Amino acid sequence: MSLRDRLRSERGMAVPSVMMLVVVGLGFGSAALVSSVSSQSSTTRDSRIKGSIAAADAGLDRAIYRENKILTTTSLPCVLMGVGGSLIKGVASGDGWCPAVTGSVGTTTYSYRVKPWTLVTLLGRQGRQVTIVSTGTANGISRRISETAFSPLGAQVFGSEGVIGKDGITMNGNANTNVAMGTDGNITASGNATICNNARHGPNKTITYTGNAHQCPGYSVTTGTVSLPNPDQSDALANSSTSRFFTSDPKTGNVSWDAATRSLSMSGNSTLTLGGSSYSLCSLSMSGNSTLYMAAGAKVQIFFDTPESCNLSGSQIDLSGNSAVTSTAYNPALGNFDLPGFFLMGSDTISTSVSITGNGGTDEFLLYGPRTDISLSGNGSMTYVGAVAGKTVSMSGNASITSNAGMPPPIIPTMLLYGRQRYVECTGATGTPPDANC
Repeated sequence: MSLRDRLRSERGMAVPSVMMLVVVGLGFGSAALVSSVSSQSSTTRDSRIKGSIAAADAGLDRAIYRENKILTTTSLPCVLMGVGGSLIKGVASGDGWCPAVTGSVGTTTYSYRVKPWTLVTLLGRQGRQVTIVSTGTANGISRRISETAFSPLGAQVFGSEGVIGKDGITMNGNANTNVAMGTDGNITASGNATICNNARHGPNKTITYTGNAHQCPGYSVTTGTVSLPNPDQSDALANSSTSRFFTSDPKTGNVSWDAATRSLSMSGNSTLTLGGSSYSLCSLSMSGNSTLYMAAGAKVQIFFDTPESCNLSGSQIDLSGNSAVTSTAYNPALGNFDLPGFFLMGSDTISTSVSITGNGGTDEFLLYGPRTDISLSGNGSMTYVGAVAGKTVSMSGNASITSNAGMPPPIIPTMLLYGRQRYVECTGATGTPPDANC
């Protein structure tokens, strides 16, 4: 074969062509493999990032839950983990933040720190604000989140109702009220009992009248429920104004205070004038013509501790005879509706009660005990000025509950419930303080 023929021939090209196709195929395959590996790596990292953020969120949720479970004070502002996982109050670290609390969710972990609460005003409401920083970690990837949470100090639980008996309201004799009443249970009125305002009973419950009992014309009967949160005595026990007995808070006559049992007793024609802010008691007993005065300008709150803490059951407030509670500052004509507040912590397992009886006179104070049975009665024209809320409310004899026109719904110091206010992911490096770069 001539040289020219050999050059024109295609013999021997098959192998290089196949090799070229193999190389090109391997190139495409490698590119696809690299792309697949890169995609899987990116997907894995995204999954870990999402897992770390979810873990940080879990830490925030757990922190809020624990802050709502334990009422901290200015001296013990932190919620810490105690023996066996119990929650205890504790002090802050040197940097002003609470010690770190750690936990896990599946294979991820979290660690959070809380900046103790400060008092702030938000949308016209004063309350406590905490800052929480939580770090979540999933397979070596960490993300940090910061949030602030706010809890208003107190709630307007009464609304338009001046008498609330959570489980039921009973009226008999000549009992009467000119304030609206409500219950999640039944309202039972007998004898000459009179309701001269609106009334609310619970769903599938009733309001019944026997004898001459009736509701005044022009008022309505509705159905519904209401929530009565437990009162919050905050640091009233640690900083109780009972230390003012009987120097700054003067007495006359037969007045005694037992600091061990936190029992205050008054009898005869005795008087006691309270000028402090928060008092922590276990029981109050008044008889005869004794009178408990609230000094002008004093905003008095009296907290009755739980029966478990007081080692008692039954009556925590017993006012009899012609005893009276009088607020010197209360003057509706001048627009001053300040009334002292009596707040009963109560218990879910031990019964507590309030008994107010008398032969006449007027009592002026707010009475709030959602886990306490309240009884108002009297042989004379016993008038109660204020608002009443209890587990049950019963009125008998000549007991009367009234309120002055224009009196605003009172603010009840209730247990704190923090809600998220600001939520942000921290993008910078961890520093000092813990919420740096958030």
